[in-house]
Amino acid sequence: MPCFSIRDVIMCAPRMDVQIAIICVQALFWYSFIPWFGRRVIMPFVDTRQWRERWISRSQISLKTNFLIDLNRDAAYDFACCFMGIMVQHLIGAALCIPAILPGLGMARDLAVALACHGALCEVGWELQDTITRAYDVIFVPGWRAKSPPALLAVMGAHHVMGICLAMPMNLHHRDLPMYHEAILSLQGAAFVAFSAKAYGNTLDVSHSSELAQMRACTLVDAAVMIWTRGLRFAWLAVHILSEFRTQGQATMFYGGCAAAALMGMFNLLVIVDSVSKFAKFFALRSSGASEAAVAEGRDSDSYPSQVSPDSSFSTESSDEAGGNEEGGETSNDGRSLASIIRNRRKDTSLAGA
Repeated sequence: MPCFSIRDVIMCAPRMDVQIAIICVQALFWYSFIPWFGRRVIMPFVDTRQWRERWISRSQISLKTNFLIDLNRDAAYDFACCFMGIMVQHLIGAALCIPAILPGLGMARDLAVALACHGALCEVGWELQDTITRAYDVIFVPGWRAKSPPALLAVMGAHHVMGICLAMPMNLHHRDLPMYHEAILSLQGAAFVAFSAKAYGNTLDVSHSSELAQMRACTLVDAAVMIWTRGLRFAWLAVHILSEFRTQGQATMFYGGCAAAALMGMFNLLVIVDSVSKFAKFFALRSSGASEAAVAEGRDSDSYPSQVSPDSSFSTESSDEAGGNEEGGETSNDGRSLASIIRNRRKDTSLAGA
């Protein structure tokens, strides 16, 4: 028989057994929900959209270029869809912290603090099940590298350390600390806003000026949110929370917190670089064209945005609109190779000049 009550669970009581029980329930829930939501809700929706191939291609290229995570097309598609389920988790975790951050809402302080603690354990539950699932794949599943390449394991490991190692101790010993509540809201809420903007941006055809403007807005939101929450504000919160540990003589939490903050800082740096590079790329891009060399080589022109000619007859998204990918040659809507079209136009130009 459990030695705690329903009220203990609702109030996220600062007891080890209560915290562990909540984490286990959260882990089981997210283990079921995230793949179900990604594969049964998001994937069927994406399959009906014209921007499907563009969305997959950009997701795959972003993972490879900025995180060194090399997934094949099917694995990248599955990861991108399931990642939307992770964003739902982040939204819920962040929302649970709002009453503690905004006392003007009128919620009783003890209940608001309890909800913030649940928000932290919501993240831990996802991280724990993700860690166990990937560890199981590595140990028991042949060909695990296709789904969880070492680079992905390293990135996820750096991300998961802080939540798994610090959330429960913080709930036990510093549950009333306002900076703790802000850190939970900041990290999870920022991830939801920024990655949702990125996911929507990946659907846009930037050869059209209106959609290029939307892409610029998305990348601006993404970059601004990441720089503030995972850069400047994260550093400020980390320093002050670690100072609190040191002031109270909690050496274990101080040194453990330093290690976890350093790993999370490296993860944050990766996502900031990804966001800023995409922001710079699309603000420098004109809606009228892309590099002919990139198209001729059969590459996704969206990942090679430099040297954009204002009178180019090819859009930056021509390869995406054609439904091509890195492994197969790009084709136009009438089935012809874009590289072939370029060569024919060059021949026509040279004959006209002769």
